[in-house]
Amino acid sequence: MITKLKTYANRMFEIHAEGKLTMDDLTVMRAQFDKLVADNKFSKHKVFGYLELNHVPIPAASLLQMDLAMGKKYKDNIGSIAVVGDNEWERAWCKFMGYFTGVKTKFFSSKNRGKAHEWIEECFEHDKEK
Repeated sequence: MITKLKTYANRMFEIHAEGKLTMDDLTVMRAQFDKLVADNKFSKHKVFGYLELNHVPIPAASLLQMDLAMGKKYKDNIGSIAVVGDNEWERAWCKFMGYFTGVKTKFFSSKNRGKAHEWIEECFEHDKEK
């Protein structure tokens, strides 16, 4: 279930999820992301994300497939995504998404969530300078 879904600076999205994710959850996230990308359609700048997963079990293959499709669709619009979690599947998903979409991703354990915020802010600031 999504516990927090927020956009700010018109180019950043933050998603917190806990427990089992459903297709409805991903549909809500995708709609929010579609709007963020549409708002930046004519900008040379990219959007950036912070995803924090708390006790999320491995999602169904259909959800992972939707993630991959979304990543491929928006790979030119996404600058970086920081993923925070404590499960090995989350670390693997982060690498998988980065590899197959070309989006810069980095995984952080939950005890390093502050570093995740710092990293994504640095990526954001670097993109603003372009």
